[in-house]
Amino acid sequence: MKQPAVLVIEDHPVQRLVIVRALEMLGYTRVLQAQEGSQALEQLALHGVADIVICDVRTPGMDGTQFLRESSQRNLVKSVILSSDVPSDLTAAILHMASLSGIQVLGDLGKPLNLGRLESLLRRYESDSSTAPGNAQTPAEDPPSADEIRVGLDRGEFIPYYQPKFDVRTLQPAGAEVLARWIHPERGLLSPGCFIEAVKDCNELDRMTWALADQAMAQTARSVPMGRGASLALNVETCQLGNAQLMTHLMGALQLHALPATALTIEVTETGPLSVQASTLETLVRLRLLGCTVSIDDFGTGFSSMERLCNLPFNQLKIDASFVSRLPGDARSESVIAATLSLAERLGINVVAEGIETADRRNALLDMRCALGQGFWYARPMSGDEYESWLFNPMVANT
Repeated sequence: MKQPAVLVIEDHPVQRLVIVRALEMLGYTRVLQAQEGSQALEQLALHGVADIVICDVRTPGMDGTQFLRESSQRNLVKSVILSSDVPSDLTAAILHMASLSGIQVLGDLGKPLNLGRLESLLRRYESDSSTAPGNAQTPAEDPPSADEIRVGLDRGEFIPYYQPKFDVRTLQPAGAEVLARWIHPERGLLSPGCFIEAVKDCNELDRMTWALADQAMAQTARSVPMGRGASLALNVETCQLGNAQLMTHLMGALQLHALPATALTIEVTETGPLSVQASTLETLVRLRLLGCTVSIDDFGTGFSSMERLCNLPFNQLKIDASFVSRLPGDARSESVIAATLSLAERLGINVVAEGIETADRRNALLDMRCALGQGFWYARPMSGDEYESWLFNPMVANT
Protein backbone atom coordinates (compact mmCIF):
# COMPACT_ATOMS: atom_id res chain seq x y z
CA MET A 1 0.00 0.00 0.00
CA LYS A 2 1.33 3.44 -0.95
CA GLN A 3 2.39 5.49 2.05
CA PRO A 4 -0.14 8.21 2.97
CA ALA A 5 0.68 11.84 2.19
CA VAL A 6 0.39 13.92 5.36
CA LEU A 7 -0.09 17.71 5.60
CA VAL A 8 0.62 19.50 8.90
CA ILE A 9 -1.09 22.88 9.43
CA GLU A 10 0.27 24.64 12.53
CA ASP A 11 1.14 28.32 12.94
CA HIS A 12 3.62 27.83 15.80
CA PRO A 13 6.96 26.83 14.18
CA VAL A 14 8.23 24.79 17.13
CA GLN A 15 4.99 22.85 17.53
CA ARG A 16 4.88 22.27 13.77
CA LEU A 17 8.44 20.93 13.83
CA VAL A 18 7.61 18.62 16.75
CA ILE A 19 4.70 17.08 14.81
CA VAL A 20 6.81 16.67 11.66
CA ARG A 21 9.62 14.99 13.63
CA ALA A 22 7.10 12.70 15.31
CA LEU A 23 5.73 11.69 11.91
CA GLU A 24 9.24 10.94 10.69
CA MET A 25 9.86 8.78 13.78
CA LEU A 26 6.72 6.82 12.92
CA GLY A 27 7.97 6.24 9.39
CA TYR A 28 5.99 8.87 7.47
CA THR A 29 8.20 10.46 4.82
CA ARG A 30 5.61 12.14 2.57
CA VAL A 31 5.01 15.14 4.86
CA LEU A 32 4.07 18.69 3.85
CA GLN A 33 3.92 21.73 6.15
CA ALA A 34 1.90 24.94 6.22
CA GLN A 35 1.46 27.83 8.64
CA GLU A 36 -2.21 28.44 7.84
CA GLY A 37 -5.03 27.42 5.51
CA SER A 38 -4.29 29.39 2.36
CA GLN A 39 -0.65 28.27 2.41
CA ALA A 40 -1.87 24.70 2.85
CA LEU A 41 -4.11 25.02 -0.23
CA GLU A 42 -1.10 26.23 -2.21
CA GLN A 43 0.87 23.17 -1.09
CA LEU A 44 -1.96 20.87 -2.16
CA ALA A 45 -2.21 22.61 -5.53
CA LEU A 46 1.47 21.82 -6.08
CA HIS A 47 1.70 18.33 -4.61
CA GLY A 48 -1.79 16.85 -4.94
CA VAL A 49 -4.33 15.38 -2.54
CA ALA A 50 -3.45 14.91 1.14
CA ASP A 51 -4.44 11.57 2.61
CA ILE A 52 -4.22 12.92 6.16
CA VAL A 53 -4.28 16.52 7.39
CA ILE A 54 -3.19 17.31 10.94
CA CYS A 55 -4.90 20.65 11.40
CA ASP A 56 -4.74 23.37 14.02
CA VAL A 57 -8.01 25.29 14.26
CA ARG A 58 -6.68 28.66 15.37
CA THR A 59 -4.31 29.89 12.69
CA PRO A 60 -3.72 33.39 11.28
CA GLY A 61 -5.22 34.11 7.88
CA MET A 62 -7.40 31.18 6.81
CA ASP A 63 -8.28 29.21 9.95
CA GLY A 64 -8.80 25.47 10.21
CA THR A 65 -12.56 25.48 9.66
CA GLN A 66 -12.24 27.60 6.51
CA PHE A 67 -9.49 25.31 5.22
CA LEU A 68 -11.60 22.20 5.77
CA ARG A 69 -14.51 23.75 3.88
CA GLU A 70 -12.35 24.92 0.96
CA SER A 71 -10.37 21.69 0.71
CA SER A 72 -13.49 19.51 0.83
CA GLN A 73 -15.10 21.52 -1.97
CA ARG A 74 -12.00 20.91 -4.10
CA ASN A 75 -11.64 17.25 -3.02
CA LEU A 76 -8.10 17.87 -1.78
CA VAL A 77 -8.27 16.14 1.62
CA LYS A 78 -9.25 12.57 2.49
CA SER A 79 -9.06 12.59 6.30
CA VAL A 80 -8.39 14.94 9.20
CA ILE A 81 -6.85 14.88 12.67
CA LEU A 82 -7.50 18.02 14.71
CA SER A 83 -4.62 19.43 16.74
CA SER A 84 -5.95 22.25 18.86
CA ASP A 85 -6.80 23.33 22.38
CA VAL A 86 -10.37 24.54 21.79
CA PRO A 87 -13.19 23.35 24.12
CA SER A 88 -14.44 19.82 23.55
CA ASP A 89 -17.86 20.92 22.29
CA LEU A 90 -16.20 23.03 19.58
CA THR A 91 -13.88 20.16 18.69
CA ALA A 92 -16.87 17.86 18.29
CA ALA A 93 -18.68 20.43 16.14
CA ILE A 94 -15.65 20.93 13.87
CA LEU A 95 -15.15 17.19 13.41
CA HIS A 96 -18.85 16.79 12.65
CA MET A 97 -18.59 19.60 10.10
CA ALA A 98 -15.67 17.79 8.45
CA SER A 99 -17.63 14.55 8.35
CA LEU A 100 -20.62 16.28 6.77
CA SER A 101 -18.23 17.68 4.16
CA GLY A 102 -17.14 14.18 3.18
CA ILE A 103 -13.81 14.15 5.03
CA GLN A 104 -12.99 11.06 7.07
CA VAL A 105 -12.60 12.01 10.73
CA LEU A 106 -9.73 10.28 12.52
CA GLY A 107 -10.07 12.17 15.80
CA ASP A 108 -8.66 14.90 18.01
CA LEU A 109 -4.95 14.93 18.85
CA GLY A 110 -5.15 17.86 21.24
CA LYS A 111 -2.19 19.75 22.65
CA PRO A 112 0.53 19.19 23.74
CA LEU A 113 1.50 16.39 21.36
CA ASN A 114 1.17 12.82 22.64
CA LEU A 115 3.13 10.43 20.42
CA GLY A 116 1.07 7.39 21.36
CA ARG A 117 -2.16 9.21 20.63
CA LEU A 118 -0.81 10.40 17.27
CA GLU A 119 0.20 6.86 16.30
CA SER A 120 -3.24 5.53 17.28
CA LEU A 121 -5.08 8.14 15.20
CA LEU A 122 -2.85 7.54 12.18
CA ARG A 123 -3.58 3.81 12.40
CA ARG A 124 -7.28 4.57 12.06
CA TYR A 125 -6.63 5.85 8.55
CA GLU A 126 -4.56 2.81 7.68
CA SER A 127 -7.19 0.47 9.12
CA ASP A 128 -10.17 2.15 7.49
CA SER A 129 -8.36 2.41 4.16
CA SER A 130 -7.17 -1.18 4.02
CA THR A 131 -8.79 -3.81 1.87
CA ALA A 132 -10.16 -6.44 4.21
CA PRO A 133 -12.41 -9.34 3.24
CA GLY A 134 -15.47 -7.62 4.71
CA ASN A 135 -14.72 -4.28 3.12
CA ALA A 136 -16.69 -4.01 -0.08
CA GLN A 137 -16.29 -1.34 -2.71
CA THR A 138 -17.88 2.04 -2.15
CA PRO A 139 -19.66 3.95 -4.91
CA ALA A 140 -17.28 4.83 -7.73
CA GLU A 141 -19.30 3.99 -10.84
CA ASP A 142 -22.72 4.69 -12.24
CA PRO A 143 -25.50 3.04 -10.21
CA PRO A 144 -26.65 -0.35 -11.46
CA SER A 145 -29.69 -0.53 -13.70
CA ALA A 146 -33.00 -2.08 -12.71
CA ASP A 147 -32.33 -4.96 -15.09
CA GLU A 148 -28.93 -5.62 -13.47
CA ILE A 149 -30.53 -5.69 -10.03
CA ARG A 150 -33.34 -8.04 -11.06
CA VAL A 151 -30.93 -10.40 -12.82
CA GLY A 152 -28.69 -10.30 -9.74
CA LEU A 153 -31.62 -11.24 -7.52
CA ASP A 154 -32.63 -14.03 -9.89
CA ARG A 155 -29.09 -15.42 -9.83
CA GLY A 156 -28.64 -15.18 -6.06
CA GLU A 157 -25.86 -12.58 -6.29
CA PHE A 158 -27.15 -10.67 -3.23
CA ILE A 159 -25.74 -12.37 -0.15
CA PRO A 160 -25.60 -11.74 3.61
CA TYR A 161 -22.47 -10.67 5.41
CA TYR A 162 -22.38 -10.78 9.19
CA GLN A 163 -21.02 -8.28 11.70
CA PRO A 164 -20.94 -9.82 15.18
CA LYS A 165 -22.32 -8.14 18.26
CA PHE A 166 -20.72 -8.84 21.62
CA ASP A 167 -21.12 -8.68 25.37
CA VAL A 168 -19.19 -5.55 26.36
CA ARG A 169 -18.14 -7.07 29.68
CA THR A 170 -17.22 -10.66 28.74
CA LEU A 171 -16.40 -10.10 25.03
CA GLN A 172 -18.46 -13.18 24.16
CA PRO A 173 -20.39 -13.18 20.84
CA ALA A 174 -24.01 -12.05 21.05
CA GLY A 175 -25.34 -12.71 17.56
CA ALA A 176 -24.75 -10.70 14.42
CA GLU A 177 -26.26 -8.06 12.18
CA VAL A 178 -27.04 -9.20 8.65
CA LEU A 179 -25.55 -6.81 6.07
CA ALA A 180 -26.24 -6.79 2.34
CA ARG A 181 -23.50 -7.47 -0.18
CA TRP A 182 -23.72 -7.93 -3.93
CA ILE A 183 -21.28 -10.25 -5.71
CA HIS A 184 -21.48 -8.42 -9.02
CA PRO A 185 -20.08 -10.41 -11.97
CA GLU A 186 -18.18 -7.39 -13.31
CA ARG A 187 -17.77 -4.95 -10.41
CA GLY A 188 -16.84 -7.41 -7.68
CA LEU A 189 -18.06 -7.31 -4.09
CA LEU A 190 -20.29 -4.25 -3.60
CA SER A 191 -21.45 -2.59 -0.38
CA PRO A 192 -25.00 -1.20 0.01
CA GLY A 193 -23.78 2.31 -0.77
CA CYS A 194 -23.25 1.15 -4.35
CA PHE A 195 -26.71 -0.27 -4.90
CA ILE A 196 -29.28 0.30 -2.15
CA GLU A 197 -30.83 3.46 -3.62
CA ALA A 198 -31.09 1.79 -7.03
CA VAL A 199 -32.75 -1.23 -5.40
CA LYS A 200 -35.32 1.09 -3.81
CA ASP A 201 -35.90 2.96 -7.06
CA CYS A 202 -36.82 -0.24 -8.90
CA ASN A 203 -39.07 -1.44 -6.04
CA GLU A 204 -36.99 -4.52 -5.25
CA LEU A 205 -36.13 -3.70 -1.62
CA ASP A 206 -38.57 -6.24 -0.19
CA ARG A 207 -37.31 -8.97 -2.49
CA MET A 208 -33.70 -8.28 -1.53
CA THR A 209 -34.58 -8.24 2.18
CA TRP A 210 -36.36 -11.57 1.93
CA ALA A 211 -33.44 -13.10 0.02
CA LEU A 212 -31.02 -12.02 2.74
CA ALA A 213 -33.33 -13.26 5.50
CA ASP A 214 -33.75 -16.67 3.86
CA GLN A 215 -30.02 -17.17 3.37
CA ALA A 216 -29.11 -15.96 6.86
CA MET A 217 -31.70 -18.16 8.57
CA ALA A 218 -30.71 -21.18 6.50
CA GLN A 219 -27.06 -20.82 7.43
CA THR A 220 -27.91 -20.20 11.07
CA ALA A 221 -30.02 -23.34 11.27
CA ARG A 222 -27.42 -25.38 9.42
CA SER A 223 -24.16 -24.37 10.98
CA VAL A 224 -24.31 -21.94 13.89
CA PRO A 225 -24.38 -23.36 17.45
CA MET A 226 -27.46 -22.25 19.35
CA GLY A 227 -26.75 -19.90 22.20
CA ARG A 228 -23.69 -18.31 20.59
CA GLY A 229 -24.45 -17.03 17.13
CA ALA A 230 -28.08 -17.92 16.55
CA SER A 231 -29.33 -14.38 17.08
CA LEU A 232 -29.70 -12.50 13.79
CA ALA A 233 -30.53 -8.82 13.30
CA LEU A 234 -32.16 -7.94 9.99
CA ASN A 235 -32.42 -4.36 8.72
CA VAL A 236 -35.89 -3.28 7.62
CA GLU A 237 -36.70 0.21 6.37
CA THR A 238 -39.67 2.09 7.73
CA CYS A 239 -41.39 1.98 4.34
CA GLN A 240 -41.42 -1.83 4.46
CA LEU A 241 -43.36 -2.14 7.71
CA GLY A 242 -46.72 -1.52 6.05
CA ASN A 243 -46.31 -4.49 3.71
CA ALA A 244 -48.39 -7.39 5.04
CA GLN A 245 -46.16 -9.85 3.19
CA LEU A 246 -43.25 -8.96 5.49
CA MET A 247 -44.79 -10.85 8.42
CA THR A 248 -45.87 -13.72 6.20
CA HIS A 249 -42.38 -14.14 4.80
CA LEU A 250 -40.57 -13.85 8.13
CA MET A 251 -42.90 -16.31 9.86
CA GLY A 252 -42.55 -18.74 6.96
CA ALA A 253 -38.75 -18.51 6.98
CA LEU A 254 -38.54 -19.06 10.74
CA GLN A 255 -40.80 -22.09 10.46
CA LEU A 256 -38.95 -23.49 7.44
CA HIS A 257 -35.58 -23.33 9.18
CA ALA A 258 -36.92 -24.36 12.61
CA LEU A 259 -35.65 -21.22 14.30
CA PRO A 260 -37.37 -19.61 17.29
CA ALA A 261 -38.70 -16.10 16.77
CA THR A 262 -36.56 -15.02 19.72
CA ALA A 263 -33.52 -15.54 17.46
CA LEU A 264 -34.61 -12.69 15.17
CA THR A 265 -34.20 -8.95 15.73
CA ILE A 266 -35.73 -6.48 13.29
CA GLU A 267 -33.69 -3.26 13.18
CA VAL A 268 -35.90 -0.47 11.88
CA THR A 269 -33.67 1.96 10.02
CA GLU A 270 -34.52 5.64 10.29
CA THR A 271 -34.05 6.79 6.70
CA GLY A 272 -37.29 8.75 6.68
CA PRO A 273 -40.24 9.80 8.83
CA LEU A 274 -42.20 6.82 10.12
CA SER A 275 -45.85 7.23 9.20
CA VAL A 276 -47.66 5.58 12.10
CA GLN A 277 -50.46 3.91 10.22
CA ALA A 278 -52.50 1.01 11.51
CA SER A 279 -50.68 -1.43 9.23
CA THR A 280 -47.27 -0.27 10.45
CA LEU A 281 -48.23 -0.56 14.09
CA GLU A 282 -49.81 -3.95 13.45
CA THR A 283 -46.53 -5.26 12.01
CA LEU A 284 -44.52 -4.05 15.00
CA VAL A 285 -47.02 -5.52 17.47
CA ARG A 286 -47.16 -8.86 15.67
CA LEU A 287 -43.36 -9.06 15.60
CA ARG A 288 -43.28 -8.55 19.36
CA LEU A 289 -46.09 -11.05 19.96
CA LEU A 290 -44.23 -13.56 17.83
CA GLY A 291 -41.20 -13.19 20.10
CA CYS A 292 -38.93 -11.08 17.89
CA THR A 293 -36.93 -8.14 19.19
CA VAL A 294 -37.80 -4.84 17.52
CA SER A 295 -34.97 -2.32 17.53
CA ILE A 296 -34.56 1.36 16.63
CA ASP A 297 -31.41 1.60 14.53
CA ASP A 298 -29.12 4.67 14.79
CA PHE A 299 -30.99 5.98 17.83
CA GLY A 300 -30.68 9.72 18.33
CA THR A 301 -29.87 10.72 14.76
CA GLY A 302 -33.05 10.13 12.80
CA PHE A 303 -36.64 11.19 12.84
CA SER A 304 -38.41 11.64 16.22
CA SER A 305 -36.55 8.91 18.11
CA MET A 306 -38.03 9.91 21.48
CA GLU A 307 -41.54 9.98 20.05
CA ARG A 308 -41.04 6.50 18.63
CA LEU A 309 -39.97 5.18 22.02
CA CYS A 310 -43.15 6.54 23.57
CA ASN A 311 -45.63 5.47 20.90
CA LEU A 312 -44.23 2.31 19.31
CA PRO A 313 -43.42 -1.12 20.82
CA PHE A 314 -39.63 -1.12 20.45
CA ASN A 315 -37.73 -3.20 23.00
CA GLN A 316 -34.19 -2.43 21.84
CA LEU A 317 -32.29 0.60 20.60
CA LYS A 318 -28.89 1.00 18.96
CA ILE A 319 -26.86 4.02 19.99
CA ASP A 320 -25.54 5.56 16.80
CA ALA A 321 -21.82 5.37 16.05
CA SER A 322 -21.64 9.17 15.75
CA PHE A 323 -21.94 9.38 19.56
CA VAL A 324 -19.73 6.38 20.34
CA SER A 325 -16.97 7.64 18.02
CA ARG A 326 -16.36 10.59 20.35
CA LEU A 327 -15.54 8.38 23.32
CA PRO A 328 -13.69 8.75 25.54
CA GLY A 329 -13.21 12.37 26.46
CA ASP A 330 -16.14 14.14 24.82
CA ALA A 331 -18.27 15.26 27.75
CA ARG A 332 -21.41 15.89 25.72
CA SER A 333 -21.39 12.53 23.99
CA GLU A 334 -20.67 10.77 27.26
CA SER A 335 -23.63 12.54 28.85
CA VAL A 336 -25.95 11.69 25.94
CA ILE A 337 -24.95 8.02 26.03
CA ALA A 338 -25.26 7.83 29.82
CA ALA A 339 -28.71 9.44 29.67
CA THR A 340 -29.79 7.05 26.91
CA LEU A 341 -28.65 4.03 28.94
CA SER A 342 -30.49 5.32 31.99
CA LEU A 343 -33.66 5.95 29.97
CA ALA A 344 -33.49 2.50 28.39
CA GLU A 345 -33.04 0.84 31.78
CA ARG A 346 -36.12 2.59 33.15
CA LEU A 347 -38.13 1.57 30.09
CA GLY A 348 -36.88 -2.02 30.18
CA ILE A 349 -35.24 -1.70 26.76
CA ASN A 350 -31.99 -3.39 25.70
CA VAL A 351 -29.19 -1.25 24.28
CA VAL A 352 -26.53 -1.96 21.66
CA ALA A 353 -23.73 0.57 21.10
CA GLU A 354 -22.37 0.56 17.55
CA GLY A 355 -19.15 2.10 16.26
CA ILE A 356 -16.78 0.55 18.83
CA GLU A 357 -13.53 0.83 16.89
CA THR A 358 -11.00 1.10 19.73
CA ALA A 359 -10.37 -0.53 23.10
CA ASP A 360 -10.77 2.89 24.73
CA ARG A 361 -14.33 3.16 23.42
CA ARG A 362 -15.16 -0.32 24.69
CA ASN A 363 -13.72 0.54 28.11
CA ALA A 364 -15.70 3.78 28.28
CA LEU A 365 -18.93 1.91 27.51
CA LEU A 366 -18.01 -0.77 30.05
CA ASP A 367 -17.68 1.94 32.70
CA MET A 368 -21.17 3.15 31.73
CA ARG A 369 -22.51 -0.42 32.08
CA CYS A 370 -23.57 -0.73 28.45
CA ALA A 371 -24.38 -4.41 27.88
CA LEU A 372 -23.93 -5.00 24.14
CA GLY A 373 -21.68 -3.55 21.47
CA GLN A 374 -20.67 -3.78 17.84
CA GLY A 375 -17.76 -2.40 15.85
CA PHE A 376 -14.55 -2.98 13.93
CA TRP A 377 -12.49 -3.26 17.13
CA TYR A 378 -14.30 -6.52 17.90
CA ALA A 379 -15.04 -7.87 14.42
CA ARG A 380 -15.47 -6.60 10.88
CA PRO A 381 -18.26 -7.77 8.56
CA MET A 382 -17.53 -11.25 7.23
CA SER A 383 -18.95 -13.79 4.83
CA GLY A 384 -21.08 -16.68 6.00
CA ASP A 385 -18.22 -19.18 5.91
CA GLU A 386 -15.92 -16.76 7.73
CA TYR A 387 -18.57 -16.08 10.38
CA GLU A 388 -19.16 -19.80 10.91
CA SER A 389 -15.44 -20.42 11.44
CA TRP A 390 -15.05 -17.33 13.63
CA LEU A 391 -17.86 -18.42 15.97
CA PHE A 392 -16.02 -21.59 16.92
CA ASN A 393 -12.95 -19.54 17.82
CA PRO A 394 -14.08 -15.94 18.34
CA MET A 395 -11.12 -13.58 18.45
CA VAL A 396 -11.26 -9.84 19.06
CA ALA A 397 -9.98 -8.25 15.86
CA ASN A 398 -7.72 -5.63 17.42
CA THR A 399 -6.09 -7.01 20.54
